Amino acid sequence: PKSRWLVPGYFLIGLSLREEKGGSRVERMQSALQAFQNAERTFQSAQFQENDLLYFATYRFYAGLEKAKTAVSLAHISAEAKKQFFLTYARGALEELSLELEESSSPSSKAVKALEPYPKVQEQIHYELAKVLSLQKKPDEALAALDTMITRYDTLQVTRSEYLSRALLEKGRMLAEKERFREALEALEAADHSSAGGGAHLVRLKIWLLQAECLTRLEEYRDAMRLLSRVINEDIASSLRLKAMYKRAELYRLQEKPELAQRQLQSLAKLKGPWSELAKQELKNDP
Repeated sequence: PKSRWLVPGYFLIGLSLREEKGGSRVERMQSALQAFQNAERTFQSAQFQENDLLYFATYRFYAGLEKAKTAVSLAHISAEAKKQFFLTYARGALEELSLELEESSSPSSKAVKALEPYPKVQEQIHYELAKVLSLQKKPDEALAALDTMITRYDTLQVTRSEYLSRALLEKGRMLAEKERFREALEALEAADHSSAGGGAHLVRLKIWLLQAECLTRLEEYRDAMRLLSRVINEDIASSLRLKAMYKRAELYRLQEKPELAQRQLQSLAKLKGPWSELAKQELKNDP
């Protein structure tokens, strides 16, 4: 049998290939996909001792997760027919992983679930599956998948979690797309309260921006302005702050305050990035 140490080896090769710069991105992504597949295959044929099964099983499940995420990346840079192929592939991979962790009595599944009732890798698999369903234009299925996640957190009495917050944010985004703005705001408020983890700060900026968007659509301009200002005033280097500046200029126009809108665009135009370029274009078209 192949060496068990090839499992994390192939996994790390896949991550490295995906993050490399230069050359053909499609070829790099395809090579990364192959590396993650190799990690899974190697796991199936390798021999493990009871005391190290958890270590290698965790790599195996993460390899499957990253394989699916790589397929989604390939979908984003592919023509329509191939895009749908890669999304279907990603969905199948995630559903298979989800089913194995949910129902399987295999030693690897038991090992991963032994230490915590909702393992981190399982959280991420459920979250990525909901996103893939959304990309496949299946919003009702995606919302159902997110609600299943959220219910599980509730059952486990988890109130603060990075992926709980992400799931609620994604639910809010989908509800906003359906123009169910009040329901979206409820989900987003819950997302804000539950935010935790290393990426919490950026997630909260996304939450506030989407809340402002919903409030703008409901013509609750004062509250929308308050949230946009909150994003802008955050002490963090992020393009989300520039997006908030652009959205604040739009909001000033809706409030029939063209001079304030102009000043906001002028401030934004002095900075760098796509939102700055949009501001420059608007100033050029309407000096």
